Amino acid sequence: MKCYTCGNIYSEHEGTLELHNKSIGSYNIYLAKYYKCSGCGALLFPKETAKKIESKEEEIRNNLIRKLPIGEFITATEAFDILEISKQAFHKHRRIKNGFIYSAILGGKRLYNKKSVQLFKETKDGRFNLSEPVDKEVVKYIQTILVPIRESTIYEVLSFDSIIGSIKTKYAQVIAGVN
Repeated sequence: MKCYTCGNIYSEHEGTLELHNKSIGSYNIYLAKYYKCSGCGALLFPKETAKKIESKEEEIRNNLIRKLPIGEFITATEAFDILEISKQAFHKHRRIKNGFIYSAILGGKRLYNKKSVQLFKETKDGRFNLSEPVDKEVVKYIQTILVPIRESTIYEVLSFDSIIGSIKTKYAQVIAGVN
């Protein structure tokens, strides 16, 4: 397959994709199949990878929205009053349905982020950066491992240093004869 940008050939790859989204920040997709242009580095994604990316972004976005203070959310009635549109127009609006206004379901009701509604009124795009911008120079990579807690489906994230510390402690206990 030829690249439309530079004319070079795409080659198939499989591995970790490091992606960035303006509103949610950087994230990784593991064991992803993708095509990369040998010239300009442009990426193409097969359908299953695109679905992985979409679901990962939605998961991260929903988690970040749920971390916003509850006082920043308003009801649909308040939202369409701010936008000065009818209830029907609000619920049928294509951009609102597609997530251009951040919302969360709390207590069985869909609530809308007030800042997002106001931004939507001004720019027709209520999306804003949900994650704190992180300078790539400052980021330290920490090796982590998922450890089951009490044989359940809940996992605890432990840093590499804490694992080594617990291994050293256990090793010292075994040598001392303490079990």
